[in-house]
Amino acid sequence: MTRRWVWGLVAGWIALMAATLSAEPTPSIEPSELRPGQTGYGLTVFSGTEPERFEVEIIGVLPDFRTDLDYVIARLSGHGLEESGVAAGMSGSPVYIDGRLVGAVAFSWNFTRGAIAGITPISGMRRLLELPEVGPLPSGAMPRGEAPDLATLVKRDFPRTALRDEWLRWLGANRDDAQGAVQWHVAGFQPEARRLLDEVLGTVGSIGPGGMTSRSTDATSSDGATGELVAGGAVAMPLVWGDLSMAATGTVTEVDGDSILAIGHPVFSLGEMRLPMATASVVMIVPNLASSFKLSTVGEVIGAFDVDRVTGTRGRVGLEAPTLPMSVEVHGTSVQRYAMQVAHAGPLVPLLVASGAFGTFQTASHDMGGDQGLDFEARIGIDGHDDLVLRQSYGGDAAVIDAMTDLLTFLNYLIFNELESVRLTGVDIVATQYARPRVHDLVAARPSRLVVRPGDEVDVVLDLRAWRGEIEQRTVTVTIPPTASEGLLPVLIGDGTSMDAVALELDRPAPRTFEQSLDYLRSLAARDSLVAFAAMRASGWSLDGTVLPALPGSVRGVFDNGRATALSLARLGEQRWPSSFPIEGVVRVDFDVRRGLQ
Repeated sequence: MTRRWVWGLVAGWIALMAATLSAEPTPSIEPSELRPGQTGYGLTVFSGTEPERFEVEIIGVLPDFRTDLDYVIARLSGHGLEESGVAAGMSGSPVYIDGRLVGAVAFSWNFTRGAIAGITPISGMRRLLELPEVGPLPSGAMPRGEAPDLATLVKRDFPRTALRDEWLRWLGANRDDAQGAVQWHVAGFQPEARRLLDEVLGTVGSIGPGGMTSRSTDATSSDGATGELVAGGAVAMPLVWGDLSMAATGTVTEVDGDSILAIGHPVFSLGEMRLPMATASVVMIVPNLASSFKLSTVGEVIGAFDVDRVTGTRGRVGLEAPTLPMSVEVHGTSVQRYAMQVAHAGPLVPLLVASGAFGTFQTASHDMGGDQGLDFEARIGIDGHDDLVLRQSYGGDAAVIDAMTDLLTFLNYLIFNELESVRLTGVDIVATQYARPRVHDLVAARPSRLVVRPGDEVDVVLDLRAWRGEIEQRTVTVTIPPTASEGLLPVLIGDGTSMDAVALELDRPAPRTFEQSLDYLRSLAARDSLVAFAAMRASGWSLDGTVLPALPGSVRGVFDNGRATALSLARLGEQRWPSSFPIEGVVRVDFDVRRGLQ
């Protein structure tokens, strides 16, 4: 027996014993067993990928701080934490007292003296391991958002803070005086988009070069992949990646076979979910007077997080998270194209798509600030239905914000509608930017005559005022509806968006199926068109999402069954004309209809 063989056998025994020991959960200690002044240590990555030790002193216990669990308060020290404070990205860092696991560093307070941290007990985190595996699609346990109603969509009555408000809504469960210590990183976002993210996410770091890749592993086998995620190691939750990237980073608390517990607090409070899980590497801790943070890079996707609850997140190596392909093409001084993948976690999709699109537009238009024009088209793929195409034109210094707000709100309608569970298959955006707004205000209409017969064609001259320009004129030919009654006949002429809002008030559509909702959305016109129709008194109905403007009494009685909405006004003779530039405004022309006119 040679010495080399003996040492090889010993090394094998040691490795086997280490693997056996690591398979057993680390003994834990309950908050009730802790006393002020007790000392221990924690593990986190300060640079690179190897966890390093920092020192911990117990200050006390907060009973029922956020749940029915008692949270631990401790002072951290070592590696400069006395000066930097708790760094964002330390969320999940395991803390040990007397060799027993207390829990995970989870939150801190801004502007504190020293590194004062809140620790989530490991007993609460381990409950996540008892939950069943989540399927590939978001489940009904996920919190539902509120779908905007059709009137809001058609009128586009959206606050320009909608994107910011949406971020705060999803992060609101974690927003109080104690801030969660997860760190957000982005790549490819320009200053304006970064300022928005800084406001809602805290100081945002930059993802280092190298991007993110994915690796397919077998979730049912242990092939050593869990060795890449260790207690105290860095872990990432990629949400957008490709030409632009966005990810949250934190720390692994405990590894249990193919499962990991991490972060120690919710990221979005989604409950059950599937979001990508990736390795991460720390460049350094960046000291900050308000809140220091880890500057990190995101590595390969090796699994998915499938639980996001108040005590932390659970991930599984080898589990696949669904993704949504997204492309953006911006025509301006040049043509710029972007391709990304977005985490397909149902209720987050609108927020992530709109945020990614906002980032690409800010990147593409970095040399085009202030007032500008924007023509926007988004093609949204919907599983089981034809694509929905959204078209609109914008102008002014908030053109990009307006476009992103529209995109976010329409996507929220699709995802949160009450008629059908929806899964998107892709989002493709094409936009053209102009150095100045192109919107023309519709200010007046002059018909060639006012006394008309049913079926007559009348030329109407429209006055259109260009942005900071002169009045331009355009003539359209309006056809008087053949069914028009004698007397006053108001005819409205305006841009497609404004006229859709008027039609909504007249028709009062109430779709009863999701396909009817899509058909209605597809019928909406953009500002780069002119629309005209007459408004007249009529006895009609809106039935199951279909408008029947004029019906004889015998037929109306059939629909008087509670499923229909009676209409007192109807629009007749709708006409549409394309425009080479966007228009805003509505004008009214009152015709005098006479049937016996020669």
